[in-house]
Amino acid sequence: MVKSIAIYNNKGGVGKTTLSLFLSDFLSSITINKKKSKVLVMDFDPQGSCANAILGLEKVSEITNKSLTLSYILNTRLNQKEDIDLSRFIFTREENNETKTRKTRLGNLDVMVSEPNLALSFDEKASIDDSLLLAQWIGAKLATKYDFIFVDLPGSIS
Repeated sequence: MVKSIAIYNNKGGVGKTTLSLFLSDFLSSITINKKKSKVLVMDFDPQGSCANAILGLEKVSEITNKSLTLSYILNTRLNQKEDIDLSRFIFTREENNETKTRKTRLGNLDVMVSEPNLALSFDEKASIDDSLLLAQWIGAKLATKYDFIFVDLPGSIS
């Protein structure tokens, strides 16, 4: 059964993204009941720091240019335009992915990317209830695919 964990504090700069990254990284690298745990991070923070840390700036820029973001999903759900294939919006950091600064073995980690426009979507179109309903809807759709779903929320949701 999937465990959903939302990381939130109304103040910025208190370590929400850092906590999301460390917990999701740790859980993606361990074995539970003789199987590697599957972890998804939904980066609702418009700064996108969590997605940038997981996938890298170039990959995140490519994703946002193609509008494969949580902002697109939110707007589509609010306008009820179409049914959404969530697999198009999930991107994987492959196991053992090494960067110039990190040589550590890492587990597979999936992420859904945010963008600065997401803040406008929340402020102009959606309430906090809409964003929580979206996170619940995504979680319910993906519950059988993941062991853990982390929701990294921005500090300024009102």
